[in-house]
Amino acid sequence: MNKAKCSLKNMKRNLRAREALNESEQKKIDNEKKMNETAILEQMKADDRMLRLADDQKVMLWFKVAPVDWF
Repeated sequence: MNKAKCSLKNMKRNLRAREALNESEQKKIDNEKKMNETAILEQMKADDRMLRLADDQKVMLWFKVAPVDWF
């Protein structure tokens, strides 16, 4: 009976250790997810700025090469 009690205590201790590890890992995953979401939003903003810049450059190029009688 004593060995069984000792074994149960060890199992309980191991279970608690794994639960703590799982919580820690979940926090890491949640943090990574948040960082990824932030990075995605920043990339979308950068993409939008690049598209607007490209459009502006097209307009500037068009005005530069457009014949004067078009205006």
